[in-house]
Amino acid sequence: MVNFQTKWSSSIEYEANQLDEVTLLASGGGITPGMQLIRAVMHNPDDRTKIKLLYFSENYDEILYRDELDRYAAKDSRLHIVHTLGESPEDWEGEEGFIDTQMINKHVTKPNDLRQKIIMCGGPTMVLPCLYSSLGSIFIYGQFGSEHVRKVYGRNV
Repeated sequence: MVNFQTKWSSSIEYEANQLDEVTLLASGGGITPGMQLIRAVMHNPDDRTKIKLLYFSENYDEILYRDELDRYAAKDSRLHIVHTLGESPEDWEGEEGFIDTQMINKHVTKPNDLRQKIIMCGGPTMVLPCLYSSLGSIFIYGQFGSEHVRKVYGRNV
């Protein structure tokens, strides 16, 4: 079992093969806790969990862990990565712009019979629009976690 925890008291426990699919929605430095999960799955060939990463970076040079992510994705079909950039070079073939409902509808598996978890880690520019999507069970990780969401949407969220 892997336990991910930050100084903001968000915590996720992950156990191999506990889920069929994990979707990570990350922006900027929000990829850091997601990398812990990606590494745990990629280093365990017996773990059949699939990971989808939808990752926003301001520009190509600011994609954190790019080489490591590319290596994992090239050799392991359990990891599928979709990059999106705020400022993209002319030859860019990935997505453009912030993660929004349209992008989520295009790339994220809708809730179904899969054992699935969606984890978000990023600032309010990413988290708030993502909450409007019909994603099902969402875990918001990091400093823009549940306490901030409750301030916006009410204490019963």
